[in-house]
Amino acid sequence: MSDKESRKNPSFFKLTVNSLTLFLAAIRDLFILWFPRIIARLVIRKGDYAFLIHPRDLTDVSRKYPFSSYFPPHWVERATRMLWPIIGSRITGLKSADGEDKTGYIVICPLTPEQMHYNQRLAKKRILQTARLAEKLGCEVIGLGALSTSMSMGGEYLTDKTNIGVTTGHAYTTSVILQMLDEIAHVLNMDLEQKTLAIVGAAGYMGVPCTRILSEKEENREITPRRSPGQASRVGSSAARNKIGHHRSGHHPS
Repeated sequence: MSDKESRKNPSFFKLTVNSLTLFLAAIRDLFILWFPRIIARLVIRKGDYAFLIHPRDLTDVSRKYPFSSYFPPHWVERATRMLWPIIGSRITGLKSADGEDKTGYIVICPLTPEQMHYNQRLAKKRILQTARLAEKLGCEVIGLGALSTSMSMGGEYLTDKTNIGVTTGHAYTTSVILQMLDEIAHVLNMDLEQKTLAIVGAAGYMGVPCTRILSEKEENREITPRRSPGQASRVGSSAARNKIGHHRSGHHPS
């Protein structure tokens, strides 16, 4: 057997050792989740920040747990629904502005997007448990990745249930969008103050802050959010504060 084939087909001994190691790590994470933080400090290093991820599908589950590829998919799917949050990896190498080392953790909510959409109540429960796991690790802030942001209502679901700071990255994305808009206007030699801006997705997590900031930059600027009737309350409240113009449904700008 070639080296390439042996890497594709690990020996039974290696697979057994790897599976046992992963199983013990999962038990450790359950221990950390339910025991006081002072006890958690005895088994794992304190973290400063965490980032929450979840598998995209069952293929990602098999990457984390290679032995799962030997079981029927519906067994694996059921196991992930029952699995508690786990630690994915430790992040090192980051330093603060004063040169202090900062340690982070990747924490995993085991549910796939399909499972989250099918059972949103379970999704919120697992996301909250994952945030609490990060809190037990000593982390002061957790970033929500992928679908965990929308499932937790932009992190609002977690704010009064945990003592850890929550960020979604929306502020940075909003900043990048506005910077790109200014750069595009500069390249096209366009004066945005003389233009009517139409925002597609103005009721979304990116659209609301973009709409608000753009409307506050120039009081006379007309901004027309494109929205569906069901999003009226969210965009409307922002419009009332910032005097933003709206087109009625069926009369969107092209």
